[in-house]
Amino acid sequence: MRRQNSNYCPHCKLHQTLCICELISALRPRLAHIKIRTIILMHFREERLESNTARLAAMTLPNCEIRVRGQLENPMSTEGFSANSDEQPSFLLFPSEDAAEITPEFTEQIKKLGTPPTLIIPDGSWRQASKMCLRIPELRNIRHLKLPAGAKAQYHLRHSHHSERVSTFEAIARTVGLLEDPSAQREMEIFFEKRVERGLWARGKIRQENCRHPIPPAFFDFFRKAGMAGSTKKSKSEPPQ
Repeated sequence: MRRQNSNYCPHCKLHQTLCICELISALRPRLAHIKIRTIILMHFREERLESNTARLAAMTLPNCEIRVRGQLENPMSTEGFSANSDEQPSFLLFPSEDAAEITPEFTEQIKKLGTPPTLIIPDGSWRQASKMCLRIPELRNIRHLKLPAGAKAQYHLRHSHHSERVSTFEAIARTVGLLEDPSAQREMEIFFEKRVERGLWARGKIRQENCRHPIPPAFFDFFRKAGMAGSTKKSKSEPPQ
């Protein structure tokens, strides 16, 4: 598996020469003021996927944690799931039929509470997320929220038949922008765009001249030297498989 390859970063899962950990370190201080608490309920099968975006949210946002659902030996905690609006209110970000849209009026109501909300987000495929919402008893009385119509998903590393469904990271960024700070949303989206471009370029899905952000020169140097040393030869513009 690629994650066992020393050429790949164990944290961001990209090739060492395309590593985005420096971008994460630069982004974290700019998001340090975000007060929303985020609890990501990750389906256990997502843990091994390099394309998972929930990890990026946990690595960049304060007050953000991942809880893995489906591990028999380690049951998931439901601490902090509160439907009581007198305490820190909890909301489940999932576009069910009765979900309330995050409108400007809703945002004003949240701000009047004076307490930042807890945002609970199921992370997995659409089917996995739907099952989590139904099978976790502590979520049944928690109000559902949905994002208003917006830009199409930018995460082209995973296929979806529904362009309106965004990745976990994109959903969190948009919610942060609506409920707390639009400038933080933009910071997160620029970072995410860089990560997606590097991933697409490494898979040969996008040409270098079509990238909005530069590909690190170290990537080309690595494969040029590897080819000269007698390793698997690649042209300097050919991404790894």
